[in-house]
Amino acid sequence: MTHGLWTLKVKVDGETVVDTEPDMGYIHRGVEKICEARDFTQITTYCDRLCYASANTWSHAYIYAAEDLLDVEVPECAEYIRMVAIELQRIASHLMWLGAYCPDVGNLTGMVWCLRERETMMDLLQELGGSRMHYNFPRVGGVKRDLPIGFAMRCRAKLKLFLDRIQE
Repeated sequence: MTHGLWTLKVKVDGETVVDTEPDMGYIHRGVEKICEARDFTQITTYCDRLCYASANTWSHAYIYAAEDLLDVEVPECAEYIRMVAIELQRIASHLMWLGAYCPDVGNLTGMVWCLRERETMMDLLQELGGSRMHYNFPRVGGVKRDLPIGFAMRCRAKLKLFLDRIQE
């Protein structure tokens, strides 16, 4: 069984799993070396591309580290907006993981449902960042822009629908 770099070697006896050996894999893209020749404001876009399933998480980690090193104070409103973006990304990422796992256990319907719900989160993230996958939304000292008009209401409505559908 393989997902990305992670491989699970499974030894079976008939229908019974008798042993497993996980191999976590390794990947190197040279991002650290690329970033050596960049200004600190140019690195965020590279961080966004480290993982398509959780782009916000990587760029936010870099931004928080840069702000800490530069002793930058972030406005409270920007912190709240970042938190919303990170949580939407976390939900989308978990849905991608679960959706990819479902067929491995024979649940294709579960995969379809997970991907359907992930699209809801992706729509909200696209509204925030202006892009479907790599948002480049956080900035050192804040965020790219304020929330779109009516975003909070649309976000609440979509999250309520999501919570209702979890019961499926």
